[in-house]
Amino acid sequence: MAANASAENARISEALDAEEIKGAVEKEFLRLQASLDDDGAEWKSDLPGRQLLNKFARAAEIKIGKLKKMYMSKSVSHSTNPFQEVVEIFDEFAK
Repeated sequence: MAANASAENARISEALDAEEIKGAVEKEFLRLQASLDDDGAEWKSDLPGRQLLNKFARAAEIKIGKLKKMYMSKSVSHSTNPFQEVVEIFDEFAK
């Protein structure tokens, strides 16, 4: 048992090299940052929006449904409507 524990400890020590982890984290951060800076939609598959919104709602002690309604009512009246693309799509369907 002690030999197995020692072998596992050595394996983990090799796998968890601090410099390699730091490099991997920095590389991923830069990739996510570039994805957000780009006008594309790649970031949507990388960032768990639903989980982030739910976590925010819990931290703010607001029910998720109420938070969504608050967001939608504010965003529609904002000068840059985040739903404009969706509105235009439905306008095209109505023609």
